[in-house]
Amino acid sequence: MISYEEVIQIIQDSFDSLHRSGMIENTVKINGDTCLLGDNSNLDSVGFVTMFAEIEDRIIQKVNKEIYLIFDEISDFDINSPFLSASIIANYVVNKVNQK
Repeated sequence: MISYEEVIQIIQDSFDSLHRSGMIENTVKINGDTCLLGDNSNLDSVGFVTMFAEIEDRIIQKVNKEIYLIFDEISDFDINSPFLSASIIANYVVNKVNQK
């Protein structure tokens, strides 16, 4: 089991790691409204893919089982208008991990 708050913290940890590595210039304080993909995102495409993969790795370590994050499964993602907030990702991860 994993909670929404734990996933938000994992996203925060991933952003902190990206900042330490120099992939993003500024620190970012993550909340549910933080844009991870879209016009207001602090990430370029490489940063986003790195962050998404890091979230997946951190989730696997946290719940101790294989979990694969797949864009097509995110019901709130529209390829024609790409936008993902931290809350959309967090809710998706919580639902995916907590499925039976």
